[in-house]
Amino acid sequence: MGENLSLSKLHFRTVTDTDRDFLLELYASTRASELSQTSWDERQINAFIEMQFRAQDIHYRNHYQGALFQIVELNAQAIGRYYLHETEQDVRIMEITLLPDKRGGGIGRSLLQREIQIAHTNGKTLSLHVECFNPAMRLFERLGFRTKMPGQVYHYMECEPENFFNLRGG
Repeated sequence: MGENLSLSKLHFRTVTDTDRDFLLELYASTRASELSQTSWDERQINAFIEMQFRAQDIHYRNHYQGALFQIVELNAQAIGRYYLHETEQDVRIMEITLLPDKRGGGIGRSLLQREIQIAHTNGKTLSLHVECFNPAMRLFERLGFRTKMPGQVYHYMECEPENFFNLRGG
């Protein structure tokens, strides 16, 4: 489990081409459990990871023009990625992904709480897509996200300003 860290200890910087290896490794960490159940060899797994990572990156860049693509750092070391896209009505959390040893320590929750506060202070909905089997879905629900469009692979969830203020008693 990751340690419980304050957001003030984190640094955010724009993704550059030199981050590609880190981002590929980070993406692979999110698919490791699923891929361990295949009979593929290491070469096949690496080819699949590369293809899926590239497809996701192309999708994000084509469908979320003007998005914020950031690397999360702790003590000058990359520990995650943080991708957001903002419109007049909505802030979309495209990705919050942390290295496995940084998961479960409150960093993701703190980032979500910060984005909820900012979005709702500005009267915007906060939205995301989450895989149906992702254990983070319970966290999203506790923070006021509601499934608006269930899917077979991904659920589309929103946290509207009224959900946020109702949770806080406001």
